[in-house]
Amino acid sequence: MQLYVLTDIWGKTKSLEQWVAKLSHALPTVNQVVLSPYDTLQSSENVHFKSEQHAYQYFSDNVGLEAYCEYVRSQLLTTIEPVIVVGFSAGGSAIWRLSEDKSIAKKVNQAFCFYSSQVRHSLILVPNFPVTYIAPASEPGFDITDITDILRQKDNVEVEQTPYLHGFMNARSINFNPQGLTQFTSKIETCIQQVQG
Repeated sequence: MQLYVLTDIWGKTKSLEQWVAKLSHALPTVNQVVLSPYDTLQSSENVHFKSEQHAYQYFSDNVGLEAYCEYVRSQLLTTIEPVIVVGFSAGGSAIWRLSEDKSIAKKVNQAFCFYSSQVRHSLILVPNFPVTYIAPASEPGFDITDITDILRQKDNVEVEQTPYLHGFMNARSINFNPQGLTQFTSKIETCIQQVQG
């Protein structure tokens, strides 16, 4: 069993690496793979952001969602073991876009898409593997219930509405919520343990 963690626009932060290490300790038989949109850039080791706006601008200018999707797809196709995917924001949007791909469906047992706002642009997709969409309480610029109402009608999709805001799992986000982090870390651990049998 493998756990693929797809980062948001912040990339591989120290807090994310600590979270993955904590999961690794709790689930020692599960191999963790962390993918960042910046992995394919030559300067990926030096990507650090002062603000969310800076991270968003860098992501938009240097990578973009389509390239991130292609990178994630290429990595998933190389895996032999079954995979659970946890995607945060752009990472969740990437796995959502790949969820209809039958070759990816052969690899992925379950995906968690945390506050993946770009899903709203591809609501026509019907996943070929189970996806849990973890919705924030609200999003600026659009009504989150418009998205969750559509997602709830799809096969292979479970929607979990939270009282937390976009970024609640990310210690770098202004919307970070330790209670939400603990709650959903436990949910992911439980899911992996159930899949392992």
